[in-house]
Amino acid sequence: MSKGLRGLLAALLVFLSLAATAHAIDPPHGAIAGLTCSTCHTTHATLGTTGYNNMCLNCHRPGVPLAGTRPFTMADMANPFGTYTGTRVGTIYQTSHAWRGSDTVPRAGALPAQDPTLAASKAVGMLTCSRCHDPHNNTNRPYLRIASDRDQLCLDCHRVRNTTDQSRGTHPVNVDYAAAVAANPAGFHPTPVNSNPANPTSAMKLVNGAVLCSTCHGIHYTDSNSATFDNHSGYDLLKPSAGYLLRTDLRGAGATAPNICTNCHIKPNHNGRGQNVQCADCHGGHVDPADGSVPNVFLVNRYLNVSTIFGAVRKKPVFLQYTAAARRPYKDADGTGVCQACHAVPTGGSYPAEHSLVTATAADCGICHAHGNAGGAFSATGGGCNSCHGYPPKASAAGGPDGMAAGYASAGVSEATTPHRRHAGGGSDYSIACDQCHRGNSHGTGTFQDVFKSPAGTVAASFGATPIYNASASTCATVYCHSDGAPRNASLTPVMTARAIPPWPNGAGTITGCGSCHDAAPATNAHGAHLAKGYGCALCHGATVSDNTTISDRSRHADGVKSVAFGTVPLTAGTFWNAAAASCTASKCHSDGTAGGTGAPLVTPVWTNPATGACGSCHATSPAIAPTSTRTIASGLHTTHLTGAYGANLGTALTACQSCHDYSAVKHVNGTVDLQATACTGCHPLGASWSTTTRLACTTCHAATSSVIGGVAAPYKANFATTGHGQAGASYAASRACESCHDPGAPHISGALGVNMRLTLPDDNTLCASCHNDPARVPTPSRQNVASHVTARGGTPTGACKSCHDVHGTANLSMVRTTINGKAVTFTNLSSGFVKTVAPYDGLCQVCHTQTNHYRSGQAPDGHPTKNCLSCHSHKGSFAFQPVGGGACDSCHGYPPLPAGYASGAGNYAAGKPEDYPGGGGAHTVARHVPKTAVPADGWSNCTNCHGNGSPNPATHTMNLPVTPSKITVDVSDRYKFNHTLPLGSQQYSGKLLDGGANATGSCFNVSCHFKASRKWSTAR
Repeated sequence: MSKGLRGLLAALLVFLSLAATAHAIDPPHGAIAGLTCSTCHTTHATLGTTGYNNMCLNCHRPGVPLAGTRPFTMADMANPFGTYTGTRVGTIYQTSHAWRGSDTVPRAGALPAQDPTLAASKAVGMLTCSRCHDPHNNTNRPYLRIASDRDQLCLDCHRVRNTTDQSRGTHPVNVDYAAAVAANPAGFHPTPVNSNPANPTSAMKLVNGAVLCSTCHGIHYTDSNSATFDNHSGYDLLKPSAGYLLRTDLRGAGATAPNICTNCHIKPNHNGRGQNVQCADCHGGHVDPADGSVPNVFLVNRYLNVSTIFGAVRKKPVFLQYTAAARRPYKDADGTGVCQACHAVPTGGSYPAEHSLVTATAADCGICHAHGNAGGAFSATGGGCNSCHGYPPKASAAGGPDGMAAGYASAGVSEATTPHRRHAGGGSDYSIACDQCHRGNSHGTGTFQDVFKSPAGTVAASFGATPIYNASASTCATVYCHSDGAPRNASLTPVMTARAIPPWPNGAGTITGCGSCHDAAPATNAHGAHLAKGYGCALCHGATVSDNTTISDRSRHADGVKSVAFGTVPLTAGTFWNAAAASCTASKCHSDGTAGGTGAPLVTPVWTNPATGACGSCHATSPAIAPTSTRTIASGLHTTHLTGAYGANLGTALTACQSCHDYSAVKHVNGTVDLQATACTGCHPLGASWSTTTRLACTTCHAATSSVIGGVAAPYKANFATTGHGQAGASYAASRACESCHDPGAPHISGALGVNMRLTLPDDNTLCASCHNDPARVPTPSRQNVASHVTARGGTPTGACKSCHDVHGTANLSMVRTTINGKAVTFTNLSSGFVKTVAPYDGLCQVCHTQTNHYRSGQAPDGHPTKNCLSCHSHKGSFAFQPVGGGACDSCHGYPPLPAGYASGAGNYAAGKPEDYPGGGGAHTVARHVPKTAVPADGWSNCTNCHGNGSPNPATHTMNLPVTPSKITVDVSDRYKFNHTLPLGSQQYSGKLLDGGANATGSCFNVSCHFKASRKWSTAR
């Protein structure tokens, strides 16, 4: 290493040592918490890649041990003016000062910092945690870059709001609160009150006795809610807010509850008639528009947005830029006076002349309307309306505050019996303003009957009505208030029908029901169709009524507005009323029934045309268009059930829908899919899912508990897997599944058993032959190429396999049916099961035979063999069970039987057959025994000399099959015996007649053919 390099390293080490000393880190951002420089910094003095803010949030977030006790997430960052446009997930709480974005935000009165310490931050031009906090130095807790004991940190950036002049559009700061109280003790509480005394963090904070930014605002963990504890310890209990970081409630819970203004100011809310207009509805804490224009004085908002029980005001402009009462307009020609935002100032009559001024100032109006009126800010005092008569009149005595006008008294009319209270009494009565009936009156010089003098613009004149008041009869006529509500016609034009109105005197309580004006159950437009479904008034007019007879908000009733407001019940949730088109959209009532009831209907309903809501306008009444549209009843499995070839074929008529759905008036279109109690269980007793995407197995219907469709139960094939074609084994591999024989996509359910068998081939026999004639599918030879039976003697073999067999399995062998030809069949033994030898003689063969030679139905056996029938009557041949060889002698054995290997020829036992067991045939080839010219036509003549004692029909030839050597009977004719009285025995024939194949041939004795014992019958055995 060179000297120069070593020197450089030494100098660097000294520098780093000094640097470490100069930048010591205060706890807990230091070694005491296990933190080092590299925790936040990488080499070359470059901040970590997570950046200024995210670097802090690496530790200051929920769940992190080091700083998780003071957590923050992106959801906590306040953004009341929408300057941050990034995406934030989850619930946005806005409970902490913004730490991201530009540091210049005019609407917040925010500019780049001027203090050198703040301005020297590396995060120039933007908001970051480190603009306010120095993580290395905790001299100014908590890690503030400068002292902020008098909100210096706030006022450096928000310096345009560091003023004691409210006319600059911002709440004064650096104001000594005690001095303000002393100067105006009636205007301020001696000390600020707390909206929630149990919560010290919701109290207004005086900084060394002064009103400052932090009097009303917090910085972190502040949600503008007096009910929550604004501290890191209450983090999990904070509520989402608008991001203004207020210590307490912007609006009180009620008109008399404190709000952030009345915590200090003693001012009643504007609530003279229960409208509950609170301070923040008219005033803001900072109303400087930041556009160079002059703000309103007294922090009055430039635009008013107020909601009351009497209606709402939205974005109404207000101009109020003079502090002097004589210049400050409450009313002006432009309609921007602060009172005009909500009120139409009544004029004429006995109203003061000031009401008629084009421009009325605070000096003009304040005489009667003071902000400090305990009955409600700006409510009339002294010379108010009720100083002469009630407002409205409602007592029988003349004069205020509740009595009637003098003219009424002279006319002998009692206000206690007029509808004045009902029209304008407020509360449970209507709150109709005097101006609605008495506009244009000459109050001071006129009479109490100055009604409808200038009705233009009143509710009574809505929809072209021409209000009339008959003074002599004291009655109103042709007013909208008492009409059918002016329903619109087909061209969407309102057409009003006026109703008769009782006379005003003694008229209180004479209108008692809805039907007095419009029908209690209106039939106009689509009302009747909806009411017939059981829908109540509140379903569509939920803001006006609570049920069919109760008006819940009289300010919305008979007000000239068709108030359509849908409730939050599942049926109408999310529904939108298009008043211009008189139509509902996004409505579950009118939808295609898919996607939870939000799919658009096929036809958009129009209120004035009930036919647009007819059956088929919401979802289709036929699934024919299902392949091209999901907005039909073909959604889900509708098509399968209605018209699917393999389905239930319920059809497309309304009755098909009613097979599953409850279409009663109260249930159709109620927001839910209503099913009949047995809609699914009848057809699917084992259960099924509407959303399934796979075909159901056959056994879900053909089960022990069968599906019943159209009154027909699906046959249960219980034996299919045990004794039918469904049983296991290679012999059944080609037919184990239902689909091996049945086409699952073919028509199936028809309402009658056996109509649609869905065979994959034209008929049963062809289907059976497709396997039984194919050795690859049926490997057992005895079951291959089986023939059909004949159905008539001498006929062709056209019998159906299914006549005798049930491929689904039975309790009988070989899948033989348990009922054939209407008779019960038991077939459990291959040898003896074909013929019953006892009455009623109904064995398997006997249940059908009527013309056969043997074993006819109901007849006793005739001596023909009754066992082992298949030995002579196999399932093969020209037709099933045809007698082998036609019944000739050589059909069972040769004529004669020949020994194995013997070659026969023409005229040399032409019908002889070698036997298939050792020794079979024996010495039959000796011409002395059987002539070589013997033919079956000879019958018994060549056999009975040795086997029948000469009888042409020996009883010993029983044809009990199978024939084995032990069954061969040697009974030589007596004429060949030496002593014919001796029975056949070992003296005559010494062979062993044994079952089981262990036979041994022997010699003949006592026969004249052989003087002595003959040779053994066979050389092979």
